[in-house]
Amino acid sequence: MAFSYSLVQQITKVIKNEIEGAFLNRIIHFSRNSFSLSVSRSKSQKLIISLDNSEPFLSLTDRELSSDGTSSNFLLQLRKEISGAFVESVNLDAHDRIVRIALKAASLAFIEKKLTLIVELIPMQPNMFVVDDDNRIIALWRASKSLDVVRPLAIGLTYESPVNFHTEESFSPLEKVYLSNHQNDFSSLLDIYGDEKGNFAVFPLNEKYHKVSVQDIFDRRERELADKRKNELFSDIIHLVNRKNKLIKQKIKRLNGDLNDAKVHLADQNKANAILTYVSSIQDGAKELVTEAGVIQLDPQLSVIENANRYFKKYKKAKIALEELQKQINIASDELEYFSDLQATIANADETDLKEIKTELSLNGYFPKSANKTTKKHSYMPYFIDIDGVKVGFGKNNLQNDELTFKYARPFDTFIHIKGYSGSHVVIFDMNPSPKVLDIAASISLALSHQNDGEVMVAKIKDVKHLDRPGRVKINRYKSLFLRQLASNIESIILASVRK
Repeated sequence: MAFSYSLVQQITKVIKNEIEGAFLNRIIHFSRNSFSLSVSRSKSQKLIISLDNSEPFLSLTDRELSSDGTSSNFLLQLRKEISGAFVESVNLDAHDRIVRIALKAASLAFIEKKLTLIVELIPMQPNMFVVDDDNRIIALWRASKSLDVVRPLAIGLTYESPVNFHTEESFSPLEKVYLSNHQNDFSSLLDIYGDEKGNFAVFPLNEKYHKVSVQDIFDRRERELADKRKNELFSDIIHLVNRKNKLIKQKIKRLNGDLNDAKVHLADQNKANAILTYVSSIQDGAKELVTEAGVIQLDPQLSVIENANRYFKKYKKAKIALEELQKQINIASDELEYFSDLQATIANADETDLKEIKTELSLNGYFPKSANKTTKKHSYMPYFIDIDGVKVGFGKNNLQNDELTFKYARPFDTFIHIKGYSGSHVVIFDMNPSPKVLDIAASISLALSHQNDGEVMVAKIKDVKHLDRPGRVKINRYKSLFLRQLASNIESIILASVRK
C-alpha cells in the first residue's frame, strides 16, 4: 500500500530532524530503483530514496549498504552536484507528497551554490530532481519521452510541481473511510499504525493494525528493499534453482509413467510361456489364445513360436527398461532433493550466502566456473551465537553446513537437523547441552526451514557421515526431539548471530 500524504508527513518530520545540518556523501545505487546517500552526522546512517513505481518512499538506516554495481548518467550527475552538500532544510510540499531537501554545495571552482534535491513520492510516477537556485533542472532520474506533454521534464527546463493533488486528499481511500466512520475518535495525527503485511496508515484501519513507530516503517521497508535487491542481483541463481526444481519434477513424473508402462510388459513372460504350453492346440493364423488366465492376443501373420518369442522380447526389454528407469528416477530424485534444499536455503540467505551458493553451483557444474571465482576458504564460515555460555553454530548454505559440521565441530558435539525436510545443520558445541540450549538450537533448525513446529534429529557429530554432495549427510544414530512451538524470540536470536 502506497503511503498517504499524512503518513509521508510523519516520515518527513523524522528525516528532517535527522539530516538537517548534516552533509551528504557516498551516493550509490542500492538497487534498480533506489539510492543510498550517507549522512555525515553519523558514520553509519544513510538516507534511502526508493523510487519504486507502486510504493516510493524515503527512509533512514544504520545498516551497511553496498552498491549493486549499477552506474548511470543520473547517478554520476547526482554525485557531481550534491556529494559533500550541506543539508539546510527538509520540507514537504503543502499540496503533494513531494519532499524538498535544500542544499548548499560548492562548485568545482569552490563557489558556493544553492541546490534543491526534490523527491516526488507519487505512486506510479515517482521521480527525483536536482534543481538550481533558479529552479532549473540540472539532473533528473526520469525525463519525459517527449516535450509535447502537459508537464515536460528535461535538463535545462524549469521545474514545475505536478498539479494532480489537493489538500483534501491528505488521506488514502482506506484512511478516509475510517475517518468518515470515526469523526470524533481522534484528536491529532500523532500516531502511526501498521499490520503484519507491511501496510501502514495514520489510523487503525481494522483490528489487525497496531501502533508502530516511523522506525518500524523504516525497518520494514529496508527488509523489503533488501529482498528486492537480492532478487535483482542473484536472479540467475534463483531462476536456475526454481527452473531445475520444476524440470526435475516433470522428469520424475514422466519416468514414473514409463516405469508403469514397462511394468505392464512383465506379464509378457507368462503370455509367452502360455503360448508354448498350448502350442499344439493353436492353429496357424489364430488371432488369440483363450486361457484360464485370460485372452492372449496373437499376430496371425506370425507362427506360434514367433508369437511366443515376440512376448519374450517384450518381457526382456521391459525388464531392462525397469532397471534403467528406476536408476534414472533415483538419480533425478537425488537431484530434486539437492535443488529443493537450495530453494529452501535461498529464502534465508543473505548476499554473501548467495555468492557461496553460486560458487557451489559452479563447482557442481551448473554454472560455468568462469562465471564465479571460487571464494576463499574462510568465506564459507558458518554463523555462531552464544546461548547461556554455550556456542551454537548453523549454516545457511551447503558449503557453510559442511564447514560447520566437518571442520569446526568435534566428535562428541551435538548435531541437530530437521527431520523430513531440507534444512540447515545446527551444532551445539557441547556434548550434554541443557534443555534450554537444546530447545533454542532445535528452534533454529525449524525456523530456518520455515517450520513453526515439528521433529528434529539430535545426534553426535561422530554419527554424522558426509555423502557425495555439499551439505548432504547420513545420520547413523539419532534421537528425535519434538517441538510444539519455537523458542521465544528465535528470529532475534538468529539475527544476532555472527560469522567469526
